[in-house]
Amino acid sequence: MKKIYLTTFAFLLIGIFYGQNKKGDMDIFLQTAPYVTTNDTNDFGLIAITGIEFFASNKFSISSNFYSSNNTVFKNDSGTTIRSYGILVTGQYYFLNLERWKAYGQTGFGYGIDNYSSINIDNSGLFLWTVGAGANYSLTEKLYLKLLIPYFNAKNTTRDLTAANGVTAFLGLGYKF
Repeated sequence: MKKIYLTTFAFLLIGIFYGQNKKGDMDIFLQTAPYVTTNDTNDFGLIAITGIEFFASNKFSISSNFYSSNNTVFKNDSGTTIRSYGILVTGQYYFLNLERWKAYGQTGFGYGIDNYSSINIDNSGLFLWTVGAGANYSLTEKLYLKLLIPYFNAKNTTRDLTAANGVTAFLGLGYKF
């Protein structure tokens, strides 16, 4: 019986140290997702996003993000490597803001460049937008897991074509200041 009381007390004590989002909070994060191309070939790469998030209120935040992608990090069947770099600004609305769990909706837009190797095309301009949902799970007072599942669309404005679109799952870590 003593073990049950000690275990319960430990969980209650741990719960005190996990906080809800508050106005003025700032977080940094890093997330990655698979990048698979299926246009006649099966290239397999990676997308990475790092950013800083500022809470304008307890439920609303704005993020400034840098992203980078490479379609052939793990597998290159096409012989063409496409590297993209850019900046993405997003707004998040936290509809669930509990001690350990946070859930949010997100929308945003950004600009970047595509760099095509092997096919003699200069850098191309990109315009992209995203809408999706995500969740954070606190591991410690400051460190949390971050899951984001966005729909995104990247339009190559130089070549007037869709560079990428679809849904993917980003997984990463965040840290509260």
